Amino acid sequence: GKVIYMNEKLEEMTGFDLSQDSQEGWTRNIHPEDKGSFLESWNEALREQKPHSQEFRFSQKDEKVGWFLG
Repeated sequence: GKVIYMNEKLEEMTGFDLSQDSQEGWTRNIHPEDKGSFLESWNEALREQKPHSQEFRFSQKDEKVGWFLG
């Protein structure tokens, strides 16, 4: 899937610039222990054209880890 919107606060927290990398670049911030299961369920939702929601850890630009629902 392609990210088409990211709010300013999330951009600030992660250092992610949506205008530079809207394809898969955003997944690099998903915590390594959560990345596999998140991407598996994300891709399944895309294939089945269903909504997706899952809690996961996301690395912030200050190297802290936060929980997100996405």
